[in-house]
Amino acid sequence: MKNIILNFFKFLNLTYPKKLNQIIFLSSPDFSDNSFATFKYLIENATIGYKYIWLVDEIENKNLYFNMIKNNIDIEDNELCKIKIIDKKSFCGLLNYINSRYIFFTHGFYAGMSLPKSQVRINLWHGMPLKTIGYLDTANQSMDIQKCTYTIATSKRFQKIMSDAFLLKSNSVLTTGQPRCDFLFNQSGCLTTLGIKKEQYKKIIFWAPTYRNTEDGKMQDGDFQNHLPLLNNGELSKLNEYLLSIKSYMLIKLHPMDALNKHDFEKYSNITIIKKMDLLENSCQLYSLLSEVDILLTDFSSIYIDFLLLNKPIIFAIDDFDVYKKTRNFVFSEPKGFMPGAIVENYTELINVLDDLIVRGNDCYIDKRDKVKKEFHLHERGFSNRLIESLQL
Repeated sequence: MKNIILNFFKFLNLTYPKKLNQIIFLSSPDFSDNSFATFKYLIENATIGYKYIWLVDEIENKNLYFNMIKNNIDIEDNELCKIKIIDKKSFCGLLNYINSRYIFFTHGFYAGMSLPKSQVRINLWHGMPLKTIGYLDTANQSMDIQKCTYTIATSKRFQKIMSDAFLLKSNSVLTTGQPRCDFLFNQSGCLTTLGIKKEQYKKIIFWAPTYRNTEDGKMQDGDFQNHLPLLNNGELSKLNEYLLSIKSYMLIKLHPMDALNKHDFEKYSNITIIKKMDLLENSCQLYSLLSEVDILLTDFSSIYIDFLLLNKPIIFAIDDFDVYKKTRNFVFSEPKGFMPGAIVENYTELINVLDDLIVRGNDCYIDKRDKVKKEFHLHERGFSNRLIESLQL
């Protein structure tokens, strides 16, 4: 029965007329990432009277989504009527998907849907991959991969990778850079919104670990120990005391899919743990927050590739490299060669590197960051504008 329904909608999508001025947006989490940045640019700059539709996972957060729009986009209240928010699992959501000319998405949905020439689907994805994705991810080859007209890349190197990952010709991979990176140069006071007074601290550190186990338990990469990577029991408290002693603050942003979002963490004086709803509830975009920090701590997350644009220190917290490589694998044979920062494997090594950066002021990776940045980025500003011009919207 399910296949009959799917085949019906595949046929419907091929034959149903498209509304040329209607644009669909999808992202995960809702109202975030490259889709939100593209949406913001179009709202503020488009000369054509487009109608905008967001298909969302959590329709119950509709008021929070409108707050996100009003607090991050230059829009008059009387213009909000041209924006619709619809449950993407509903019949109405599916019907609007089928009759829209343009669709921007960061994660696949309606994966088995046909792609007619009358519809333009732009797979904005959610970061340039260090890990294998799409058809390169042989461990998950059975997963449906959504068909698209275009995807994007930040450089010629990533253009080839994205082409192979989504079986697209190279001229269908637009080297525009990522729209979300516009937020890196658009500070909006997210730290203040989160109750953190930047002027009180010597450095703000942002830790963005990728997930090891998903909240629903369906995906596992690397070694999951039911605590933050790198740290053993009690070391988060020790880390807080250390940060207090050097007058610095750390934000730990959990991946939206991370099983740790269900974990109850203690409250700390110099550490805030950001879970998947916190940014939405405070109308903050992740990259607006990232623009305000001084040091990035991460692992295999693509966030560091974007952070290179700011030429600020990066630390790589990796204590399960061999295990992770067995479960996921990488697009580069030697990924550590593209990591322009100290690699730490335990709490002691992390403290030593933070001492070097914050206490002694030694940044030994400036030249290597610049070299990798030039390899990974063709452009340093104007990402949303370049994308919209490439699509002639």
